[in-house]
Amino acid sequence: MRLSRSIFVKFLAAQLPVFLLLLAVGLHYLSEARIYAGQEQMGARLGAQAGRVAGMLADLDLQGEIEVANKLVSLLMSDRAVACVEIRENGVRMSEISAPRRIGCKGAATTQFTDVPIGQDGGRELRLGVSTAEIDQIRNEARDFGWLIVSVSLALACIAGSFAFQAVVAQPLHRLLAAIHKIAQTGEFAPLATRARDELGVVMSSFNDMQEALREERRRVLEARDRLDHLYNATPTLLFTMDDQGRLTSVSDYALEAIGFGRDTIMGQPVSLLLAPRSRAAFQTLVLERLRQNQAVRDAPFEIIRRDGRAIEVLLSAAADERAGAAPDFVCVMTDVTHLRVVERQLRELALTDYLTKLPNRVGMAERMRLLTAASSEARGLSAVMLIDLDNFKFINDAYGHEAGDALLVEASRRIRTSLRPGDMAARLGGDEFAIVCSGLQSRREAKEIARRVIEALSEAVDLGDKIGFVGASVGIAFAEAAFDSDALIKQADEAMYEAKFNGKNGFAVFGRPARRGKTSADANDASDSENSRAA
Repeated sequence: MRLSRSIFVKFLAAQLPVFLLLLAVGLHYLSEARIYAGQEQMGARLGAQAGRVAGMLADLDLQGEIEVANKLVSLLMSDRAVACVEIRENGVRMSEISAPRRIGCKGAATTQFTDVPIGQDGGRELRLGVSTAEIDQIRNEARDFGWLIVSVSLALACIAGSFAFQAVVAQPLHRLLAAIHKIAQTGEFAPLATRARDELGVVMSSFNDMQEALREERRRVLEARDRLDHLYNATPTLLFTMDDQGRLTSVSDYALEAIGFGRDTIMGQPVSLLLAPRSRAAFQTLVLERLRQNQAVRDAPFEIIRRDGRAIEVLLSAAADERAGAAPDFVCVMTDVTHLRVVERQLRELALTDYLTKLPNRVGMAERMRLLTAASSEARGLSAVMLIDLDNFKFINDAYGHEAGDALLVEASRRIRTSLRPGDMAARLGGDEFAIVCSGLQSRREAKEIARRVIEALSEAVDLGDKIGFVGASVGIAFAEAAFDSDALIKQADEAMYEAKFNGKNGFAVFGRPARRGKTSADANDASDSENSRAA
């Protein structure tokens, strides 16, 4: 209603000057017409009275009948418009016949004179001094009447304008504003009923059209929002948003189910609380710092801890929400790669492990040699590579069959493992050939002791079900210098192994030293440590 009053005041302010101007012009003409009519009426009245008196005076002897003449002149003074009367003869006032008596129009407050001839000779005339008081009164009455008309007209115009404004403008405008307010408060559309074809009716009709268009647009937006909300919550990946401090601002239903927490429990909490302790520092540097610099994050590996304590390996990708005017917010996607990592480890294990003996295979040994080569000489200490070839295995495999051969290889791998120190690695290179990698040896003698234990373990009888198998082992040893090539070291161990076979099998040889039998007496073994080296 305040807006309606404001518009009405502006409407009056715009219309009243024109209305008042037109009214003033009309009243001016009416006043002038009334004054003119009053003047005409007064002139006709005074003319008729003066004519009759002049006719009577023409019949008198003015010198002898002065009293009669004065009485006739006094009759004219009864008219309020007459201020004075005198008779002039040849332009000279006759003081004996005048009104007021003996004064006439001398000094009378008159504004105009009217002369009426007396008789036919033209020498005498009756002069009337006419007062404008009557005309002034008519003018004042016209002015007062005009002000009255203006006031009444203005009041009536305001009242009529108010009713017309309420009916034509205020009420439709109030309905329009009420509909707008309802939409703003509740979001509900309120069509307006309008039959008018004026400008305001066109506005209200356009408002209805706009509401219909907005209703349709709102329906599409709500459908799109519901669809996006469904996709956000149902997409089988961990979706969430966080602020620039790393606090959760939204979490998808799928993510909540995957981590086992309730929405109320983790909303507003730092994302780092869900991460494994070893991942938290990396999250701060690899994710938050990059996002604050408006850099996207791609497939950063992290580990999160479910509510039940189980770890989940994920890849995190994130980007900043770049909506104008929006608070800093980051959209994050975590892809659960736990099963993928398990499969990768399984595939890696298959790639690095011998399927029969479960020992590392040739590739696994190469990986160990790569790590050994990369380590500093201080870290790895004295290192050695031993190559083992089973003696007489081909006879067992051919005589007893492949199943017996496989069983013997499995048992041989077990005996080799039990002969090693913690941290040493045994590998099957293929067929009946095995390898051992040792680091951190105290002396070369320690490596030779390991070789003796392996030979002794493999020389014992092997139970093959209904058969007994006997094999031996030829071992070649190569020691790593300060800097070495892994392929060259393996080749040296291989040459030493063939020397051990050449010298009677079931013994070991050190690259650069003569071979010794693995099952000699203790004295013989001690002697082997002190023998001069020779080319293998």
